[in-house]
Amino acid sequence: AVPSATRHGQIDCQPPRSSHNRVRTARIRTGTTPPLPVSTYERVALSALQKPAMDEVILLKLTTFSDILNINPIAINIGSYLSQNDILAFSLTSKSTPKLRWVTQPGILASAHWHGMYGYNPPILWQQLPLGTAPHKVHSTILKCRWRDQGRGNKKGMISVIRAGGRAPDDDKAWRDVVVGSAPAPRPEEELQLAFRPEADIHGNICTYNIWVRIGDGGGHELSVRDLRVFHLMFVD
Repeated sequence: AVPSATRHGQIDCQPPRSSHNRVRTARIRTGTTPPLPVSTYERVALSALQKPAMDEVILLKLTTFSDILNINPIAINIGSYLSQNDILAFSLTSKSTPKLRWVTQPGILASAHWHGMYGYNPPILWQQLPLGTAPHKVHSTILKCRWRDQGRGNKKGMISVIRAGGRAPDDDKAWRDVVVGSAPAPRPEEELQLAFRPEADIHGNICTYNIWVRIGDGGGHELSVRDLRVFHLMFVD
């Protein structure tokens, strides 16, 4: 039987029109949320269509998962909560799910080596991440590299992504402006992967992000980064 909500938000069961009829009908009065056994996807769709200011019955016919995803902007909203692996899997579930592709960011400085001075070594703004696209087209950005410290003594190296206007923290300070980062630098050399979700500024443009490094205070510290690559997981129009 197909559940539907009555005037008071209770569930009634209506027999299907035929054994071969795949159309499922759910009726709700605005301001009520149908409880189970309405399916998860039906409840998502109904919730997205409710308009609390209107006191009218909404009639929604759900035939397939693709029909639900075609209700804008459900598919994109679902994708915005998913990680890179999850949204790639989600994109394969239906023809109506968002399609994505990996894009390699050109113009990135791939390698660098820093030697710290004795005493205080402030964080260094290494390079800007030139995203240069509309924020709604980028699901996430990934940085991959190999890195290490000087191989002896205290571990203090750091690499981080900071939104423009912010600054990487000094040694032992709070990561207030850090979008994503890692510390301390390992020994021996290891592969590092950092991922984050670019955001839009108040004007709707994609924010500017910078890569910062920190060698560490004291003396004799070094930081080495090589084979840096930046990838964007992009929505395909």
